[in-house]
Amino acid sequence: MNNSGPKLASEIAAAIASARAAYSQLRILNSGGIAGDREPLESTLDRSVLLLNKFITNAQGQDLDIISRALRNIRDYRRLFPRTSASDPEQTEQARSILGELSRI
Repeated sequence: MNNSGPKLASEIAAAIASARAAYSQLRILNSGGIAGDREPLESTLDRSVLLLNKFITNAQGQDLDIISRALRNIRDYRRLFPRTSASDPEQTEQARSILGELSRI
């Protein structure tokens, strides 16, 4: 990852990995997979959005591309499967707001 230092690069990689894991599991559940507890996965996705949004401010080059792509994938998922209830409505609303502003990146 570009120009972000090793610690920040590893934090970005961890946030991306967490988002991808939750996103993938939710896609499986929504396409007829075995139903599990959806809320922890949705909450993980919300937290990932908030964390990636913090990183995007200083991201450049490849880092910016990777973060932007991850956020767009989450936004597209949420458009197909809108969040109807949340254990942390404030966190969900913050994530929804961030995803709604993706045209800025």
